[in-house]
Amino acid sequence: MDSHDSSTDRHSLSIAERLSRLEEIFNELPVDRQNALIGLTNAGTLAEDIRKAIMESGMTPYAIAKASKVPQITIDRFVKNERDMRIATASKICEVLGYRLAKIEHPKAVKKASKKAAKKKPSKS
Repeated sequence: MDSHDSSTDRHSLSIAERLSRLEEIFNELPVDRQNALIGLTNAGTLAEDIRKAIMESGMTPYAIAKASKVPQITIDRFVKNERDMRIATASKICEVLGYRLAKIEHPKAVKKASKKAAKKKPSKS
């Protein structure tokens, strides 16, 4: 007999069976892992998040433009997905909306910095 069980062969499973199996696997995960996966699936791009924040802010594009000193046409076109936005511009708009864009560090850069700190010998007082 083949060492490959045909009932678990992903090619022979229907979509419903695959989804059911994924749900079983998901439910076996610890809650923190489940929450992390849910967060990943709900995460949009930065541009999508900013568009959503603009639309849900309750502010008019004119009010956002006036407060951020960003031309209203720039905001309108961005919201309509007709153009992208520079980070500096997005930062100004986010500040008006009560958000802050923050620098993120690449995990490798954090690890390198941690290794350098660990290599430093404590100074004698």
